[in-house]
Amino acid sequence: MGRRAGGSGFVIAVDSAVKQQQRLLYTIANSRTIKNGFHVIRADNINQEIPPFEKGAKDWVHHPAGEDVAACLLGLASDYPRISSYPFERFLTRESLDQLGVGVGSDVFLMGRQFTGMNTQCTTPVARFGKLAMADRHSTGRPAGQSRDSFLAAVFEPNGHTGAPVFVLSDHESDREPSHGGGSMATPWLLGVDLGHIGRYRPVINAQGQRHPRGWKVPEPNGLIVVTPAWKLRALLETERTLEGGSHDAGGGWEFTAAEYLNALKLASRKLGTDVPATEEQSDAGTLRTHAEKKQSYSLEDLRRDFPDEDACLRWLVNYSNPNGIYCRTCQDTTPHAKIAGRRSYSCARCGHHVHPTVGTIYHYSRKPLHRWFEAIYLITSTPARTTATQLRVELKVNYKTAWRMRKEIRKMFSRNGA
Repeated sequence: MGRRAGGSGFVIAVDSAVKQQQRLLYTIANSRTIKNGFHVIRADNINQEIPPFEKGAKDWVHHPAGEDVAACLLGLASDYPRISSYPFERFLTRESLDQLGVGVGSDVFLMGRQFTGMNTQCTTPVARFGKLAMADRHSTGRPAGQSRDSFLAAVFEPNGHTGAPVFVLSDHESDREPSHGGGSMATPWLLGVDLGHIGRYRPVINAQGQRHPRGWKVPEPNGLIVVTPAWKLRALLETERTLEGGSHDAGGGWEFTAAEYLNALKLASRKLGTDVPATEEQSDAGTLRTHAEKKQSYSLEDLRRDFPDEDACLRWLVNYSNPNGIYCRTCQDTTPHAKIAGRRSYSCARCGHHVHPTVGTIYHYSRKPLHRWFEAIYLITSTPARTTATQLRVELKVNYKTAWRMRKEIRKMFSRNGA
């Protein structure tokens, strides 16, 4: 007994703003649980233990306004077929409370780890049922000492780890025709996240009924739990990535074009300390010219087709920085140059002098392939909101430190060039 066991959590699925018809998985937990050092994610699949996911403190994003919720990006749903998730579309909003008939007395239930007080811990989810006791229109004293708008729910079984998802059944949707099993066909809505219990403290007594000489007290939960509303979680996720509009497809509302990407690529690829090339407006000839002229939507798949490898990216970089041909300092003239196999350099056909196109750019001291840099530029510029290092880490399949550095260097170049 007395082992530290962390808390409950759950996984949600949202549309990827980069990859069409793909879903991203996020793990949700209490912020204080993560800050206390519990970073490892353990899941259960029908009583079959799934290998834990090792996550660091930097992988978690905490609510910008200090709400006790945190999110961690797992990756694409297709990469985790054994993980069950809840759709973002079933998040309850403040505006939908009256429309769905959600109020005091509505049925709620939680799915989380059960607190047994024994040495063994099990990840198999346990359901706890109850009723909504108070809506969010009042300030509630929270277990952590804060006072913010929250729900109160009365559950029949008070024991359980915090961080569990709290679901509510719509009174309006439950009036539909019942299923063959006799239950409602309505899908529950995510009411919010279990924050903890509201209870009183009772004194510690021995078998003879005598109180502890030091006046020790222990919490005694009364079945009332505090629930952080789902729209607070929505605000957290919008801090992490863009959820409005979904993918950049025809129905998504905003399309990212090849011309926009080409402009971002130029800004990020300029040499440090140099002015904008006078011939930059005429340097569009090349891989992206057809896309840019048609002003059509430019996807990540289009990018990977146009820049499939290191050589393709290096050719574009040479044409961009040397629109009139490569100038050889030894020959004092513009001369033909040939690519040196396996290196980021070109050799003069006359004297053999080497030219390195990446010198002076953000790509110079990086060992990562250029096409990974080009993809990072796309990911950062193709969404109207902030793209985090965590998302880059997942999309580019690099470690967090590398993703953080790439993001920092790209954004620094945008800032220097007035973007």
